[in-house]
Amino acid sequence: MKNLVMGLVLLVVGFSMGQMSANLVQVNPWALSLFVAGLGLALGYVSRQQPQKL
Repeated sequence: MKNLVMGLVLLVVGFSMGQMSANLVQVNPWALSLFVAGLGLALGYVSRQQPQKL
């Protein structure tokens, strides 16, 4: 459950970061946001597959 919340936080943060940086670089904000969000989801999936001791 904690990983799911972490993934959602990464998704929102990545999305907003993508929106902000897209204004600077003048690329499609949706493409960049989806890329960053997908990266966050992939990282969350990998960390869920390999549980680490915190």
